[in-house]
Amino acid sequence: MIKTKKITERIQQLLKAMNENAWQDRSDQWLKPATLKDIAKEYPDESVIVRRAMAIAELLKTMSSSDNSEAKYHYRIAEGELIVGVIALGSLGLGKVFPNYITENEKSVSTISQRSEMALFGHDSVNYEELVRHGLKKIISECDEKIKSFAQHLIDTKHLIGVCEKVENNSSNLNKISAGLLYAAKDSDDANIKLAIENLHKGDNLENGKRDRTFSGEIKSFFEVLSGLKSKTGDTAKKYKDMNHKEQYEVMELVATMKDKVKDKMSIIQDKKDFYEAVKISCEGVIEYAQNYADLAQKNAEHEKNKDRQTELVEIARICRKVPKEKAETFHEALQSIYFVHLALHSSMNQLSLGRLDQVLKTYYKEEEEEKEKQLELFECFIIKCAERLILDANTFLKQDHVDYGTSLITTPVPLDQWAEANEFLQNIIIGGVTPEGKDAVNEMTYLILKAYQDTKLFTPTLNARISKDHTTAQEQRYIKEIAKTLYITENGMPVIGNDEVLINALHKYSDVPLNEARDYVIDGCWEPLLNGSCDWTFRLFNMLTALECALNGGAALSNNPYLLRGEKLSCKTHLFDNDNEFDFEKLKNALKEQIKFFTDQAVLSIYKLYLIDQAINPTPLYSALLKGCMNTGRDKTWGGSDYRLAGVISAGVPQTISTLAAIKKWVFCKGDKNPDNKFLISEVLDALRNDYKSENKAENERFATMKKMFRSASPKFGSNDPETNEISKWLLDTFYQSVQVSKKLGKEIFYNHLPKDKEKARQIISLRALAGYAGSSLKEEFYKDFKNFNITAGIGTFELFVLIGMGNAASADRLRGEPLARNFAPIAANQDFSVGHILSSFKDLGLDRFGGGVIADICVDKNTYPKEEKMKLAFFENIIRHFLKHKGNMLTVTVANPIELQKIYDLCEEARSGDQKALDNLHKYNNVNVRVAGYQAPFITLPKPHQEKYVERSILSKN
Repeated sequence: MIKTKKITERIQQLLKAMNENAWQDRSDQWLKPATLKDIAKEYPDESVIVRRAMAIAELLKTMSSSDNSEAKYHYRIAEGELIVGVIALGSLGLGKVFPNYITENEKSVSTISQRSEMALFGHDSVNYEELVRHGLKKIISECDEKIKSFAQHLIDTKHLIGVCEKVENNSSNLNKISAGLLYAAKDSDDANIKLAIENLHKGDNLENGKRDRTFSGEIKSFFEVLSGLKSKTGDTAKKYKDMNHKEQYEVMELVATMKDKVKDKMSIIQDKKDFYEAVKISCEGVIEYAQNYADLAQKNAEHEKNKDRQTELVEIARICRKVPKEKAETFHEALQSIYFVHLALHSSMNQLSLGRLDQVLKTYYKEEEEEKEKQLELFECFIIKCAERLILDANTFLKQDHVDYGTSLITTPVPLDQWAEANEFLQNIIIGGVTPEGKDAVNEMTYLILKAYQDTKLFTPTLNARISKDHTTAQEQRYIKEIAKTLYITENGMPVIGNDEVLINALHKYSDVPLNEARDYVIDGCWEPLLNGSCDWTFRLFNMLTALECALNGGAALSNNPYLLRGEKLSCKTHLFDNDNEFDFEKLKNALKEQIKFFTDQAVLSIYKLYLIDQAINPTPLYSALLKGCMNTGRDKTWGGSDYRLAGVISAGVPQTISTLAAIKKWVFCKGDKNPDNKFLISEVLDALRNDYKSENKAENERFATMKKMFRSASPKFGSNDPETNEISKWLLDTFYQSVQVSKKLGKEIFYNHLPKDKEKARQIISLRALAGYAGSSLKEEFYKDFKNFNITAGIGTFELFVLIGMGNAASADRLRGEPLARNFAPIAANQDFSVGHILSSFKDLGLDRFGGGVIADICVDKNTYPKEEKMKLAFFENIIRHFLKHKGNMLTVTVANPIELQKIYDLCEEARSGDQKALDNLHKYNNVNVRVAGYQAPFITLPKPHQEKYVERSILSKN
C-alpha cells in the first residue's frame, strides 16, 4: 500500500484554492448565452443531431477562447495544476447554459412532451477504455468511412426514385406512360441501375450491419418486371396498351410501392449519415479544445520563471497535443484524455459516470515506489478537477438558477430538489468487484484510488466500491480493511458499497442481462446500477406510501382538504375502509396489492412509451461515440443505438409503508370484535392520519395522541429485525417485485412485439396503444427490427427526493404530515431504538438479489458513540461491511455524524440565513463536513433548512 504520510503541498494548495473559489459568488462565472452562437438560426436546414454536434463544438470553442468575457474562468491553468481544462458551471439542481440548437418550430411543438435542449437525462457510463486505447482519431476515421459509404447510398437511392418518378409523372398520358415504362425497362439494363443495385448489395445493411441482399433483391426484381413488359420486338408501349385497366393499375401500383420503399431506405441512410457526421463534429470539437489548452500551456511555459513548473507546463502542452486525439501511453496521458472527454460531456449536459477507473487505468499503473507517489498526486489532481464546480455559499444559489421547464427526468415528471441538488454533478467512480470473466478485479490502482479519497476527503466524484464474496476470505481481507479505513477517515459515506453477489444475480438471473455484462456493472447518477458503457438507462419513480394511502382510502390520497371530499383521486378505486365492522388486515393487503399494480403498470408503460417518442431534440452524438453499439448501428443512444436498454421501476417510501402496516396490524381491530385495550378503529386511524393526529374535539384529540404514541413507540418498525415486521417487509417486496414482472409482460405485449397475426387480437393491441396515447408501430418495427435487450428492473429508494416526496403525504406511523420520508431503504433514525446490526440483519430473507434497480440502505452512526482507537474504528466498520454482506444486503452507505457539531453548524446557518455576515464567515471552517443526501454526498452547510434539521437527528447508536 502507498505509504504517503500526508498529502503533498501541491494538493493542499489546489484544495485550498478550490474552497476559496467555492465561497465566491460564482454567478458571473457561468457562460453567457449571448456569447454563444445560435446554431439553429445559422444552420436551420441541418438535422437536429448535426445541429447539436455543432452546439457542442461551439461551446468547447467558446470555453477555450481568450476572446470571450468568461475566459478568465474557463480558459486558464491554475498554479500547480497537472490536469487541465475547466468544466463549465452547472449541476442537476442549477442546470446548464448551452448554445441554442433548436428551431422555433421544434421548440413550440416539443412543449407538449415537456422537452427542451435541457432535457438530456445523463445517468449512464462511458466506455473510457475504448478512448484511452485508441483515441478519438480512430472514431473520426470510422466516421469518414461511413459518411463516404452512405453518401454513395444516397446517390443510388435518389437515382432509383428518379426512375420511378419518370413513370408516375406521365400517368395522365397513356403514350407518356408507355414511354416512361420503356425508359424504365431500358434503364434496367443501364449501367447506372446496375451500379446502384451492386452498391446497395455490397454495402452495409441499413438495418443490422450485414449485407443488404433483401433490399437490393427487391430493386432487381422490380426492374425485371418492367423489363418483362417488352415484347420480342421491343414495343413496350404496345405491350402496356394491350393490358386491361387492372393490369395497368397493378403496374403503376408496383412503381409507387417501390418508390415508397426506396424513400424509406433513403430516410434511414440520411439519418445514419447525419449520425456519423455529428459524431465526427463532436469529436473534432473536443480535439480542438485540447489543442487550445496545449497552446495555453505552451504560452504559460514561455512566461514561467520557475524551472520546475516550466517543465511541467511543457509536458502538459505535449500531452494536450496528443490526447484525446491519439491513444494514451502513460498514466498522465490516460487521466488527461479521460478528463477532457468527461469535461466535454458534462459541459454539454451529459452528466455521466467515470466508470470503472481502476480497470481502465491499471494498464498504465507502475509499481515503482517513486512512480506510485507521482501517480497518487496525479489522480488527486484529477478528482479535484472533477470537484471544482463546488459552490459553498447557498445564499447565491437563487441567482444561479439556470433550470428551465425541460430540465426534467424525461417524460414522467420527477420533482427536482434544486437547492439540495445544487452540488450534485452525477459523476461516479467505481472500483473493485469482479471482471466480466468473473475474476477478482481489485488491483493496485484500486488501492491508489482509495488512498486519494482518504487524502482529499472530497465528496465528489462519488466513490463506489464493489465487494465480491472472494473479498471476505482471510487472504482477501486487505480490500475490506482499506474500504473500512476510508469510511472512518472521510466520514462522508465514501465509498458506497455494492454487494456483487446480490447485484450481479439481480441483473443476470432476474433482469435477463448477460452474465458478462452483469459482472461489469457500474453505478451512476445517485446509486443506480447499470451496465458499463453499453446501456441506455432511465427510471420511473412511484411512492409506496401513496399507494398505501390509496389502499386505505379507495384510490384517493388521505387529505383533510374539504374541497377534495375524501381526498385527491390518484388511482383505481379499491375497497374503501369506511365500515369499522368489516376491517380485516388481509383485505388491506389485497387492496394495496391492486394499488401497487396500478402504479407499476403506469411506470412500466411510460418507460416503453418513452422509447416510442422520437427523441427529436435531445440527441447526444459525443456520448454515443463512446457507447457500445451506437457506432455499429449508426444510431444515437436516444434513438435506440446502444447495445442494451435498462430501466428501473423505483419505489420510494417503502420503510414508512412497512412501519405503518405493522402498526395497523397491531393496533387496529374490527368493531364487531370485543374492543381490546388501547386498540383503534380503522376510521379513527384514517382520521388521525388525515389530520396529523390532531382534532378540535378534546376526547378525540386525546385518543389521537395515544394512537400517535403507540404507533411510534410501541409498534414493530422497519429495520428492527422484528419477525412480524420482517414478514410484512417480505410480503410487500414480493408483491412489488411480482407486480413489476406482470407490468413488464403487459408492456412487452402492447409496445414491444409485432402485432399478432390474428386480426382480432391485433385490433385489440392497436386499441390499447391508442389508449396509451400512441398510434404507431411496435418497438421492433420502429427500430428496424434491431431493438433488443430491453430490460426493466425493480428497485427501492428515494434518491435525494425524500423531502419533496414526503411533502405530499399524510401522516404515517413514524412521521407527521408533510415530513420527509426515510432515506432510501433505511428507517427514520429519530424513531428507532435499535442498532445498525438490527437493520442489516432484517435484510436476510427479503430477496434483495431480485432488485437490479438497486436497494440502497443509508446508515448514519453517531460519532460520539463509536470507538476512539483507530484499531477499534477499523474493526467497527469492517463488522458493518461483513454484516451487510452476510445478510444479503444490496447496496449500502455508512456515514458518520456528530449531532452536537451538526447542531452547532445548523445554528450558524440559521444566523447566516438571517444575514449575519460573521456567522457566514464562521461557516468556512466547516467546508469538509459532508453528509449523505440519499443519492450523493453534499456539504452540510449548503443544504436547505428541512434537510439540515433531519440530519441533526439522523445518527443512530453505533452498536453492531
